[in-house]
Parts: sequence; C-alpha cells; structure tokens
Amino acid sequence: MRELKGLKVEKIALHGYGIAHSANRTIFVPYTVPGDVVDIHLTEQRKDIAFGSVTRYVSRPDFTIKP
Repeated sequence: MRELKGLKVEKIALHGYGIAHSANRTIFVPYTVPGDVVDIHLTEQRKDIAFGSVTRYVSRPDFTIKP
C-alpha cells in the first residue's frame, strides 16, 4: 500500500480511531490522539476514506503520558 508522512490527527472518532485528512480523504488511525503528528502505512483504501497504522510518532502532545 502507501506511506503517508507528517499527518496531524485532528479528532477522535467512534471506537477510538484518530482522524486525519490528506488529499481530500479522511484517514482513520488507531492508537492516536488529537495533536499527534504521525507517519502511517495505509492498510485499507476506499473512495473517500482510508485506514492506516502508525509507523512512527513524529511528535506527541504535551498531555500524553509515557508508560
């Protein structure tokens, strides 16, 4: 599939997916929170939406707690 770099997660959707946008497509990314900037690998693509998995967290918001 395809790699996307530097996507900023804007919102949280149902089931906890982070929502980002790229090229007029909404991308759902699990294990993210609003404010994350991530590189992703697209796992599934449809006409107007896509699903991806995180390959790298470029930056995380200040409120994120490290385990």
